[in-house]
Amino acid sequence: MILLCVSKLKRIWQDLQDELKSENVQLPKSMLLNRILNTSPTEYLEFKNAWESVPVNERTVASLTESLRLHEQRLESMKLPHESRSVAFVTKPSTNFTKNQADSAQKEKNRKIKCYYCGRPGHMKRNCYKFKNEGSEKEKEESRKPGQAFMTVV
Repeated sequence: MILLCVSKLKRIWQDLQDELKSENVQLPKSMLLNRILNTSPTEYLEFKNAWESVPVNERTVASLTESLRLHEQRLESMKLPHESRSVAFVTKPSTNFTKNQADSAQKEKNRKIKCYYCGRPGHMKRNCYKFKNEGSEKEKEESRKPGQAFMTVV
């Protein structure tokens, strides 16, 4: 997959170089190397980091292509064992409450509860939106109050 992209980029690069030859302009190979690395998928992030540790004078298109080919093979071999095996799970019927049943039971209990802060039914003070909002406003006011700062001059 990545090798197809690399070969396409090489072809485009060569066409661009041919066009620029008539103008006596030549682009550095590092631009092609950077373009190849920047168009690679996120799975190649570790590879990009490793490639950056290669000395600049040893970075060539051929060595990059070969390294990408090897990395792609490793990625494919890591995926194969997981995809090739099939796993069957055996389940038994359960008499336990499901999540929805437990949630509905909790909601039923909450309807009977009355908040001591705002007086509304359905929640407790610790979950009260009014209490939380007023608490955060008090904290803001306290943080705005002038305080003391200790400084030392050396």
